[in-house]
Amino acid sequence: MVMPPEPAPCADHSGSKKRDNTMDIDYGPSRSAKSRRIDCRCSPHLILPIMKLIVENDEQKGYVREIGFESFLSMGELEMNKALNLWLVDKFNCDSEALELEGGISIPIRPLVKSVLGIPSGPIQVVEGLDVDDALKDQYTVNTRAKYAKDVANEMSSITDKEPFCIAFMMAILGIYLAPNTSLTVNRAFLGAVKQVDKLKEMDWCNFVATYLFKGIKEFKESNTTCVTIKGCVHILSVIFIDFVKDAAFEVPVGFPRLGVVTKKHIKWVVSHPFTSLMVHRPEESVYAAVLDSIAKDNIVKDGKCVDSETNSLSDTPATTDTNQNNNKHRVSGELGTVMPVKPAPCERKKGHNVMDTGNRPIRSAKSRTAEIIIYKCSPQLLPPIMKLITENVEQKGYVGEIGFGSFLSMAEFKMNRALTLWLVDKFNCDTEALEFEGGISIPVRPLVKSVLGIPSGPIQVVEGLYIDNALMDEYTCNGKVKNAWEVANGMCSITDKEPFCIAFMMGILGIYLAPSTSVGVNRKLLGSVRQVDKLKEMDWCNFVATYLFKGIKKFKKSKATFVSIKGCVHILSVIFIDFVKHAAFEVPVGFPRLGVVTTKHIKWVLSHPFTSLMVRRPEESIYAAVLDNWPKDNIVEDGKCVTNTDTLSDTFGTTDSDQNKNRHPVSAELGTLPISAVLGPPVTSHNTTSWGIVEYVEVGTSPRSAAPGPFAEQIIFPTSGEQLQSSRPSSEPCSAQVC
Repeated sequence: MVMPPEPAPCADHSGSKKRDNTMDIDYGPSRSAKSRRIDCRCSPHLILPIMKLIVENDEQKGYVREIGFESFLSMGELEMNKALNLWLVDKFNCDSEALELEGGISIPIRPLVKSVLGIPSGPIQVVEGLDVDDALKDQYTVNTRAKYAKDVANEMSSITDKEPFCIAFMMAILGIYLAPNTSLTVNRAFLGAVKQVDKLKEMDWCNFVATYLFKGIKEFKESNTTCVTIKGCVHILSVIFIDFVKDAAFEVPVGFPRLGVVTKKHIKWVVSHPFTSLMVHRPEESVYAAVLDSIAKDNIVKDGKCVDSETNSLSDTPATTDTNQNNNKHRVSGELGTVMPVKPAPCERKKGHNVMDTGNRPIRSAKSRTAEIIIYKCSPQLLPPIMKLITENVEQKGYVGEIGFGSFLSMAEFKMNRALTLWLVDKFNCDTEALEFEGGISIPVRPLVKSVLGIPSGPIQVVEGLYIDNALMDEYTCNGKVKNAWEVANGMCSITDKEPFCIAFMMGILGIYLAPSTSVGVNRKLLGSVRQVDKLKEMDWCNFVATYLFKGIKKFKKSKATFVSIKGCVHILSVIFIDFVKHAAFEVPVGFPRLGVVTTKHIKWVLSHPFTSLMVRRPEESIYAAVLDNWPKDNIVEDGKCVTNTDTLSDTFGTTDSDQNKNRHPVSAELGTLPISAVLGPPVTSHNTTSWGIVEYVEVGTSPRSAAPGPFAEQIIFPTSGEQLQSSRPSSEPCSAQVC
């Protein structure tokens, strides 16, 4: 795509040579004294007609899937905009490899390439210039010059054999879209890599495409020539910027990879507004939140490579190419499979992190930190799109209902707020396990978890570290590391069998929401519990989630590190606080479980007021009154366990693979044989519903406590066939929520 004369964008902050350009207030750089012709070869609009032909050929379509580039088969209708491209190139910082926008928002590009393109990011580094024989090189040569990439794309539709087709496919999409050079031809330096068809899926194309683009932008910014071409897939910048646009009239589409859902319709909306007038989401609010959370914060960028700040070194192991000293036209000594991967990841600069609003920033008790970076991985906003897909699949929807997690199918949209979350964490007392506010109001959190989440609180304790076989462990491992929870959640939508689906479902929601750790990976220690699918509904997930959160908060409060992550489902605190807000202009929504009725609308109202100015209800006035009435008043909290005045609640764990018995044999006791620490009351049934009264915890072999329950025994009714969800709490208003 040839662009009319446009000035080069200003790049003062990137470390490149300075130009005298100034930014146009609407659409980017104004013309400099020197007229320049700027070309861009990245042509996503040319890919769609090629893919349509391939989709009609089952054999070729199969080849594309086998090499890991199936995302192109569902590519959306795309088009480029030169003004937007140049404005984004100007905003790109070559040192931090990030788009740097107003308000200190920094969006690292490299880690988002996988989510945008959906191409392989394997362990094998892509190397240019590997040796190829003359016959293969001649196939991509015309009159001693490289073939046009578009011609190669047209010719490949008639190729039937796998190897030549895959080579032609790769050369075409690299030349047209993924790594276009300064001409419209294929880059024959890629032939040595792409000819190894059986290894294409294992190669790190994501990092290759990112590096190629970043080098292209850097060369463009440093160039002083009149005619200059930007190399690389600049379309990536447009997609990412569109995904970060924050406007009430603009809806960011859902789905991955992004090149299949962000279309020319979205870019047309964006270019109809002055770019500088558009607000953008902060990274943790964006559709890429889970991916960006996984970036190592202690990494720095040096010469385009990520260097660990502790070791301050990064080893490079390049393969020998035909441009090295050994330029004798022989095959390189090592195939691509022997090349060590180099996966640089940009650092997030401190100014790119969300700085809490000073009016609502919590005052740290017991310690203060300077320039602290606090994050949390709990991401409720990521679940509704996934649940929507499950709801559309009758079989999967049934599985979720069978294991007792049907409440998630009607989960409302809820966007977390960092300032509110950290303020509530500060208000949380780890000794009493309660939110403590002015006026002596103390809100115990543990007994409310069931009402917030609607997940099982059965008699079987959830235990981490139970034995699992290597095969199951490998399913949740990728390149020696735990799988990303978001990828697991996306992948489960294609699983049809009950057991693997339920395991993937549990691992996904635990990693994203219920029990997120300090990374965005799944917690493989929970595999031993979640694999017992037939017992999931009988396990005490409520107490597990509560304990995991309370330990995470306690660890955070004790930490003196500059960078610290809060583990656990901090969303629970926000929901409970919103439910306790007491204000004439604010109506607490009705219905249980609360994650289905407390939405983004409610948190936005709360955020529009200084937190300390909001009055809170006393527990007996709240929507949780009946639940809290039944909570034993003579209980005290000790080390996260409930202890009565007379009896101690004993812990009995099953043998785990981290105990002394490390012989990889199954544990002697499955979860089903763990001692009962809670019992269910007699079922109460009505049309299409079954409910259980919440009764006090008792130990096997002991007598129930004599303390009588309150006058209004709580009945939280969970539908069996799924229409209405109700609570029999004393109230003049019905409490109901629709469950799909």
